[in-house]
Amino acid sequence: MDTDMTTNASNSLYSMPFQGWAWRGAHLQMAELAAYCPGEVVKHMGQATVRIDEEQDFPFVFRVLAHQAWRVSGESEVHFSPETRFKVLGVRTLSENRTCLWLEQVTEGREPDGDREEELAGWLARMAGPLMSPDPGLVAAWSAPFARWAPDAREGEQPLLGVFYDFEEAVRFAVDQTSQEESVVRQVLEAAQRYLELAGTAQGEEDEGLMRERVAMRHFLPEDPTCLDLDQEMAYLVLRTGLDRELIARVMEAEDAYQEVLGLIRREDEDLEASEELEDDGLAHWRALYPDFPVDFRCHFHEVSDSSDLRFAAPPRRGRWSMVSATALPQGGGLETWRVEGIVVGEGPELLGFFPVARDGAEYSLHIRDIQPWGDKDATVEAQDAQGHLLTFFHVDHLHPRNELQVDCTLPVYLAGFAIDLGSATDPDRGLLLENDEYCAFQGRVASLDVLSAWSGLVYRMDVEGPDGSRLPVYAARHVLEAGYRPAVGDEIHGTLWLQGATASGTLARPIYNLKAEGDEQ
Repeated sequence: MDTDMTTNASNSLYSMPFQGWAWRGAHLQMAELAAYCPGEVVKHMGQATVRIDEEQDFPFVFRVLAHQAWRVSGESEVHFSPETRFKVLGVRTLSENRTCLWLEQVTEGREPDGDREEELAGWLARMAGPLMSPDPGLVAAWSAPFARWAPDAREGEQPLLGVFYDFEEAVRFAVDQTSQEESVVRQVLEAAQRYLELAGTAQGEEDEGLMRERVAMRHFLPEDPTCLDLDQEMAYLVLRTGLDRELIARVMEAEDAYQEVLGLIRREDEDLEASEELEDDGLAHWRALYPDFPVDFRCHFHEVSDSSDLRFAAPPRRGRWSMVSATALPQGGGLETWRVEGIVVGEGPELLGFFPVARDGAEYSLHIRDIQPWGDKDATVEAQDAQGHLLTFFHVDHLHPRNELQVDCTLPVYLAGFAIDLGSATDPDRGLLLENDEYCAFQGRVASLDVLSAWSGLVYRMDVEGPDGSRLPVYAARHVLEAGYRPAVGDEIHGTLWLQGATASGTLARPIYNLKAEGDEQ
């Protein structure tokens, strides 16, 4: 056993070498997952642990092939020495959005064994089924990513994109960026952390000392914890540390740079630039939800930027990205806003899409005639329904790894529509979905009606029924309604829709309900 392993095992008299497969669970954000690009070698700066007992139900499950590790006799935990390197053999997203990753320990004088696809087939099949509930202790212990640094990293260098904030790493990073003494950097960052605790924005126990200091420093603290005043914070840091303002500012800028590297914060101008680019990339559908576009839309854009409700994260089947993810901000009633990003190794996240989503849908059998770009992504689909109508819809799952949509195929698609305009109809004999170009004309009877609170205010959700009994969920904000009109059950209505669809093989494979299956019982 080498020196590092002996040191790590010093608290046990019964440690033994270990070779073989083990597992580890995780809850990863999209940017963290980007570090695990097949073929890359990553390194763990601290002591890494895995287990050899039965896998548990984590959204991300690692299978790790160990060559030089150790474990304590009778225990399930396996330990690696600090700075152990691992090669990423593969990443695969299975059903229920569980993502499996397999890694192999890199050791001196030994070449990695390879992809091991045949050996891993049985494990992947097992991972696709139900697993036992995760132990709360493991959830807490495995809250950080498994591999944290590039293979040639040294202390003080930049970590891989998407690592959880670590105070000691932040100190090393700031020392390297500012060339200041570690004690000075540590003093500033500790004071900054204390300020966040006093302001009420940092998690932690509210002890008596904190409450007394909060009263004494109340003139430095914001009235609203969500709106920090940088001048107040700087005044507190100068008072607390006794250091020069310029020096403090340099250290704090270095810490901001550290958080940007991790993907934990984004500069506002970057988000604004991205949203402005999207406005030129087919964002007219947002006018269906925001009467004051683009002002209200931009506020919503920043709101979703902070969302961490993951819908999927996996390598795409095509494109230049090593990883693509969709995060969502739920709006209520099955409505969400999706932010889709792609990761290019060495470049960081790239905004690929930002759009409203209805998680319900009516099942239609559609023949796919053409798939056209939406921006630079193939997402606008031309299809023909069973009645021969030509439809154009936005494919919500166009970047999902299980996207099987292709030209000249017929398959079920779940459709829903956001109204661009809507009013009372005078010709009840026309079909529900009519031929269209960019947007879909529709007409039908309101079979059911709900009023939801979403995005800019009230949104009407209607099941609209055509003469042949077909139905479609339609969402309409108040400002798109004909002047003076309010929909009611039994009304004949018509209008224009931004139509969207999800395929059964994608993220929305299980809609909240299936209108075709429920039929006239709704």
